[in-house]
Amino acid sequence: AIEIESTHTIDIDSFVPRSEIDQRFFDTPYYITANEPVGHEAFAVIREAMRSKALVALGRIVLSKRERVMALEPYERGLIGTTLRYAYEVRDANNCFSDVPELKPTPELCRCPAGGRVLRA
Repeated sequence: AIEIESTHTIDIDSFVPRSEIDQRFFDTPYYITANEPVGHEAFAVIREAMRSKALVALGRIVLSKRERVMALEPYERGLIGTTLRYAYEVRDANNCFSDVPELKPTPELCRCPAGGRVLRA
């Protein structure tokens, strides 16, 4: 196997609405900031552009000598970078839920014991 050295950079490939990323693909979150003062302004420009357009950046980063896909989104004065799972790493929901019967509980069963309100999905 070839070891990949980290360059301490994130290569951004595209920008997408967050709703286009299925939550099952999210893996591990990291706080991300510019690591040198010279990068703070460029970092802020990208962060605020993403925030104003409600977009997430998709990019690649090397972590522990392994290239990972990462979703970057604005968070406070920095970014949250969340590694993403590859499709082969995500189990098919049908394999997990196929034996679960489809039931429609009565409203009485859906009452919240603490407040008596009916919970709705």
